[in-house]
Amino acid sequence: MICRKMKKYMAFFLTLIMLVTVISPYTIWTTDAASGVSVLVEVENTTFSQGQGASWDGQLVQKWVTVPANSTVIDATAKAFEGTSYEVVGMESNYISGIHGVNAFDGGSESGWMVTLNDWFTHVGAGDIEVEQGDIVRWVYTKNGYGKDVGGSWDNNDKTIQSIRFSQGTLSPSFNQEINSYTLELSKVLRRLMWNLQQVTKTF
Repeated sequence: MICRKMKKYMAFFLTLIMLVTVISPYTIWTTDAASGVSVLVEVENTTFSQGQGASWDGQLVQKWVTVPANSTVIDATAKAFEGTSYEVVGMESNYISGIHGVNAFDGGSESGWMVTLNDWFTHVGAGDIEVEQGDIVRWVYTKNGYGKDVGGSWDNNDKTIQSIRFSQGTLSPSFNQEINSYTLELSKVLRRLMWNLQQVTKTF
């Protein structure tokens, strides 16, 4: 899965050694397979503004959902939209072409919706990718370059890390591309710990 590839990428390509210090023992995730898996689904449009003609911009959805084991990115996305008035076009075909009035080609000939799993762009359909506990599904709207403006350049293999963020704790020292050993200090027991890497490009 992409989640595991990202962890391997962190360990071997970046050689980042995260030494986690806590006051008491903690569990990053507690999982009961029978209860399903928890996935964060986000939908955002940061490239095509309302001033340029979009019906909305910014973040539309940010929601944790619980789906059965072996569910896909599309399943988790559908769950996140349940109970909303947002119209989603193309869900049934595994390619979302429109969300709440922002559609493919509205922003130009190279515009449309793309999806990342744990901040990596996928190379297969969203209905073919199974989600795992703690995964982050993010739908983003690209306006230029078929994804280049949101980090999805398919002709650039530069995976250089630009930044790293954690949902909890303090990273010491502050991130620097020349440093490969850090300590993440946590002051409380955690149910989950999330981290986010920003690369020059986010494609495999």
